[in-house]
Amino acid sequence: MTSAGVPMAGVTADDRLPGASPSRLSPVARTAIVAMLLLVGMADLVVLDAIVLPRTLAHEVRPAPVVPAPSAPALPSAVPVGLAPAPAPVAQELPTPVEPAANPPEALPALLFRRNAAVLRKDARATLERLLAVMTARPGFHVRLNGHTDDIGTERFNNLLSWQRARAAQEWLVAQGVDRARIEAQGFGASKPLGGAIIPSARPQNRRVEIEFR
Repeated sequence: MTSAGVPMAGVTADDRLPGASPSRLSPVARTAIVAMLLLVGMADLVVLDAIVLPRTLAHEVRPAPVVPAPSAPALPSAVPVGLAPAPAPVAQELPTPVEPAANPPEALPALLFRRNAAVLRKDARATLERLLAVMTARPGFHVRLNGHTDDIGTERFNNLLSWQRARAAQEWLVAQGVDRARIEAQGFGASKPLGGAIIPSARPQNRRVEIEFR
């Protein structure tokens, strides 16, 4: 309908859209508009499915770029001689201090005997007491008693007598408590006279027992 109130072709007063002018669209025009809207909506869906959605998904699932791990630096095959580490100091064992050897005891005079006798004299006992004091103070010391005779008598007799004289001194020390294993007694007869020669005036000194520490 025009402004003059004359109705337009295809439009009726009942076909007006809300908010439109008092004139109404015809059913044919309304159908055409609805069909057009449907086509536009379907086109939007096609575009969304075919272009936008694949790109969005591809962007979301795109794997992160793989960054290669840094490789370890290669070790040198040999250390330069000038840069080789100093060897660790080796602990050296200190030598065990050696205790100084005990001073040998003072030499003792020989034990003298009467002719053809093996009985200890008084002066011989006094010397044995000095020997006993040394052996008691120094348990590590041993002693050797060497018996001798003069040149009078047979060799067999003198050998036996010289041993008996040494044995008499040994038995006296053992009786005082000295271990027998620390005392050695032996006889040489007349084979070792004083001075290396047989002198008649030296016979009393050859009837003797010499004390030797070892």
